[in-house]
Amino acid sequence: MQKIIAFFMSIIAFIMSLFGLTPKTPGVSEYKDLAYGSVSSSQKLDLYLPERDDKNVGLIVFIHGGAWQSGDKKELADTAKSVTKNYGYATASLNYRMLGEKATYIEMLEDIHAALGFIKQKAEEVGYSIKTCGLIGYSAGAHLALLYAYKNYTVSPISIAYVTSLAGPTDLTDPNFFDAEWKVQCGGALIGADGITLENWQDYKAELLKASPVSYVDQNVPKTLLCHGTADKTVPYSNAVILSEKLSAVGAAYTLIPFEGADHGLLDDGMEATDLFYQTFFEWSKTAFGY
Repeated sequence: MQKIIAFFMSIIAFIMSLFGLTPKTPGVSEYKDLAYGSVSSSQKLDLYLPERDDKNVGLIVFIHGGAWQSGDKKELADTAKSVTKNYGYATASLNYRMLGEKATYIEMLEDIHAALGFIKQKAEEVGYSIKTCGLIGYSAGAHLALLYAYKNYTVSPISIAYVTSLAGPTDLTDPNFFDAEWKVQCGGALIGADGITLENWQDYKAELLKASPVSYVDQNVPKTLLCHGTADKTVPYSNAVILSEKLSAVGAAYTLIPFEGADHGLLDDGMEATDLFYQTFFEWSKTAFGY
């Protein structure tokens, strides 16, 4: 996780040094530990709103990773706040129910849905209007961002303009994915299956496919940005290839950025792929939000 935090912060540093940016807004209004649900103490988020005259703002939602069983919204809080300060976008960093609470992917997606509805309402209460958002997640958080965007883009409380995956699982039935017992255990818990092992996981392929973003691709899914290390030993690069091929086959808009030689933390490649990610991500944001 430290590598991915460094990755995000390197983007912010790159933006500031290369373009000499100064904040577009005089400040940021911070709302920390907001409860967007009442089922679990995990249902909390941090929200950052730009202090600007035009209250019609775009939203970028950050979803942390951690194998669906660990991690915290605070890991991406500084990045979210920096994006709000330097670009004038609203941002949020989410916590959600995880495997330790016996949550499956279904409950996790419910939390994202509830969080988006809450953010829209909270923003309206303080005078902001949010109609469009982008989702970005790392690892397990990227899996959830993709899965939510593809399954729920027609019913999301806030219209989803794009979704960004940083080293996210896309196909839980990829033979390259289940190469360790801990992965099988996480995958089994994610679908609520007891007794799944390295030897029998293929017996659960139907359920695993239901939990896989690749299963919900159509030509109208939100624009997709995939960033993945070609030497990723946690989530194989083949996962990114499988999803990109499916998106290409149906004519959906996407960009795949390989981080050559990089492992799960993405930084090993240096600045070239990070540079391309930055340019693509913020170009898409500007197009989606109009500023």
